Amino acid sequence: DAFREEEGVDVQRPVPWMGGVAGRGLRGKNVAIYRDGVRYTTSAQRGGVSTFFNLQDSSQFEAIEVLRGPNSAQYGSDSLGGAIHMLSRVAPLGKSGWHGEFAPIYYSPAQAFGGNVLLTTGGPRYGISLNTVARRVNTLRGAGGIESRAATTRFLGLPSNILGERFTDTAFTQYGGEVHAQYAVAPTRQVVFHYERSQ
Repeated sequence: DAFREEEGVDVQRPVPWMGGVAGRGLRGKNVAIYRDGVRYTTSAQRGGVSTFFNLQDSSQFEAIEVLRGPNSAQYGSDSLGGAIHMLSRVAPLGKSGWHGEFAPIYYSPAQAFGGNVLLTTGGPRYGISLNTVARRVNTLRGAGGIESRAATTRFLGLPSNILGERFTDTAFTQYGGEVHAQYAVAPTRQVVFHYERSQ
């Protein structure tokens, strides 16, 4: 969703919880993806949607930068479609006390629900943030009960809801979280610890 209204960037989204980003008409291995300065994609990965996006939640990011055009060549010859840099959310230094955020979600076609809880604390020289994410996506249903991609419709010309209103094997549970801590050793130097897990 973060890329949907971005100019010059296309989103390939085969299902609501998985997708890929295309830049300059290219996608997959031709769009370099970075997370906090570390490259996640390689020139050897397949085209199409990037499975890297499956395990990401927008609540984990402070900002997402998109670089498109010829300047993306500075990231390598395999980033012809552009470069995407996702910056993790951090607890700001100098903001003392505890702060929190709760953001629930609900998605009716799949009866999906979940959300995230974010807690941050800090002081003049340190900051700590903890973010947990969980969601349950149940079996999908097509718009108006009809799914044009169903095999019964494509091959047999029958309505997709002849075998049921919802699609089998489309449910899953996803959860994860991250801890980010930073300490300012000097005005120009910081020690950073970041741990993240999602499944």
